[in-house]
Formats: sequence, structure tokens, C-alpha cells
Amino acid sequence: MTPMTAGPGSLLLPLQRSLSGFASGHAPPWSCATDAESGFAAGQATPLPDSGGRPGTARPPTVLVVDDEALVRGVSTQVLRTAGMTVLEAGSGDEAIRISESHDGAIDVLVSDVVMPSIDGRALATRLSRARPELRVLLVSGYSESPIGAIEPRPRALAFLRKPFRPMALLAEVRALLAAP
Repeated sequence: MTPMTAGPGSLLLPLQRSLSGFASGHAPPWSCATDAESGFAAGQATPLPDSGGRPGTARPPTVLVVDDEALVRGVSTQVLRTAGMTVLEAGSGDEAIRISESHDGAIDVLVSDVVMPSIDGRALATRLSRARPELRVLLVSGYSESPIGAIEPRPRALAFLRKPFRPMALLAEVRALLAAP
């Protein structure tokens, strides 16, 4: 059993436990009336200018979530969608590249696992940042060392979140990246 499987001693168990109420129909742990720390109401995303540049129009942020672990990808996707963001999801770096190349609109944030088969999160962040200079990047990993120093050119904004993470921690990191200049 690898450290990322959902069995006993897994890094994913805290995520599974945090969603137990959500699966039974109760309010998810990240849904609160307001998030005083960030100033956002639950279910509302940071408005961004429309990619067409029309004054007075806004769009929800678009986040590309990439993780080869379906449970982590699913939880991350649900958290961000619940917060009102548009989420694209990929199970590998190769799939993320295909999605990025075929997606006509902006992709504001890449949330990527670091350790994945084929293309790892650092290489993915580097490649997508070259194609999308406005991309902000959140790398996540169950390993203790931050991989941030290995990414060149530097994305517009870059952060690291260690697994396991709480859903609100993910949301806070993504919101902080969206607020970065």
C-alpha cells in the first residue's frame, strides 16, 4: 500500500473524515455563512475581469486541479466548485496539458500534485506557466520538502500546501493566490 491510498494509515483519511457529513447530506465542513478571514461569502468566488475585456463584466475564477489520486482530486474539485469557482480536472500531467491547450478561456490557478506519473507537478507548472503567463500555481504534496525552488520561469504567484490538508486550507490558499498581484 502506498502512502496515498485510502486504507488505514493513509494520508487521505483526514480528507475522507472531513467529508463524512457532506456525503450524508449535511452541510460540508467548508460551508459557512461567511469567511471572515478572507472576506468572501460561501458560494461566491473572487470575481475576475471577463476574458473579453468588456467593462462591468466579471467571471468566476477558473482552476485546473491535477492529481492522480481520484479521491484527492474529487475533494479538491468539490471544495472549489462549492466556493463558486469553475473547475477543470485532470488525472495526470499529460491530461492537464491537453485540457490547457484546448481550453479557450483563462485558467487562473493550477492546483497540482507534485508526484505523478509521466509529468510531475513541477514540470507541469513550468510548462503551463510558459503558455499562460498569468497562471498562479499551488503545488500540493504528501512529502515534507517544498518543491517551489525547482520551477523556472516563476509563475505569477506560487504556493505550496502539504497533504493531508483540510478543505478550508485549500480554499484559503487558492483565494490567496487569486488575490496576489
